[in-house]
Amino acid sequence: NVTPLILPFDVESFTFHPKFGVQLSELAAMNGGVLKTAPAAATANLITGWYANANPMLNPLYFNQNYVPSAVGVSWSSAASLYSNFFKQSCRVCHNSRDSFTSVQFASFANFSSYGYGHYPACNSLQMPHAQRTWGALWGSRCSANLGFVVQDMPTNLGTAAGSSCR
Repeated sequence: NVTPLILPFDVESFTFHPKFGVQLSELAAMNGGVLKTAPAAATANLITGWYANANPMLNPLYFNQNYVPSAVGVSWSSAASLYSNFFKQSCRVCHNSRDSFTSVQFASFANFSSYGYGHYPACNSLQMPHAQRTWGALWGSRCSANLGFVVQDMPTNLGTAAGSSCR
């Protein structure tokens, strides 16, 4: 019997049509649905942090894009910059949702750093992230500074945090 993996709906991961704008109420309702599936603790903490409560529909127009998990067992507070400039943009939705017993879950900075900062597939090859959009954002950010964009070079941020360099 396999528990289905339902990913949270991260407002920052979507592009919205100008005619309809950001559909915060609809995304809040879908995130409320995710909470009803008994997700991993890291996913529940993330959604609760985004909406500042465990019921996104209490204030569906509120979304804290700057939320950094700080609860016991899911804390990134000691590495808030790495979280904001790397992990949340390319890793968090999938790795927070994983079952910590059978796969690589990075619910906290401690999990992430004990796994070698995700270096194995995330830094030494082009295997991660698996999703096309996040893969393009991660590896495409490498040349962003040369083009004058204000986007962080995420592989460099990861390498700096780990005390090494990404290819």
